[in-house]
Amino acid sequence: MLDRHFDPSEGVTLADHLESVYRNLDFLGPTYSGHEYFSQLNTALEALGQNPVQLSTLLGPVALLHDIGKVREDKSSESPHPLTGKPVKLRHPVVGLIAGLEVLPADHADRDMVLALIEEHDTPFSWYMNFQKSGQTPKPKSWAKLDRKINPSADGTGIVALAVFKLADIDGHEDVNDVVWFFDRANSNILVEKGKWLPVPDEVAIKSLEVQGT
Repeated sequence: MLDRHFDPSEGVTLADHLESVYRNLDFLGPTYSGHEYFSQLNTALEALGQNPVQLSTLLGPVALLHDIGKVREDKSSESPHPLTGKPVKLRHPVVGLIAGLEVLPADHADRDMVLALIEEHDTPFSWYMNFQKSGQTPKPKSWAKLDRKINPSADGTGIVALAVFKLADIDGHEDVNDVVWFFDRANSNILVEKGKWLPVPDEVAIKSLEVQGT
């Protein structure tokens, strides 16, 4: 399947995109030699008690599965949610969740968190697009709900993981302002309150990942 992030004439497949996002996770860990921002990010993660290498391991399956639902996406159809049973549109994050439930072993470490990240990986972009239209940022209660869905500890680690994945998932994205926005608003709407903080990347730092991945 051709990847919708690129012009069809470029011949970039969905598998290519998933592999690129997976490779981008290399910025997590002490051996990464790219833009100086990523050194700051790793230091901040360590200060939060998060091991960047372990976070990379957690996010690996998310990278490889997050968009896989696009091969069977059907926005016009509804189906019971695979976990809650509530009717939902078969958008690609839900179909990706279904695939994750099939692929990931029941004893996979952090399986529930991986599945939640697959289902919610598009939420930052949706929130950003709504902000562009209305000027409204989701209230802290919405951030707390999202955080708790990803990690029931509700201590900000769910939002941290989602933000870091959002940073990795920029393959094929010409406009990366949604990444900057999500980091900034995550800090002000939930992370600072939880005693956490992430350095906000600028466009140059984000775009440097494309250079590293070529």
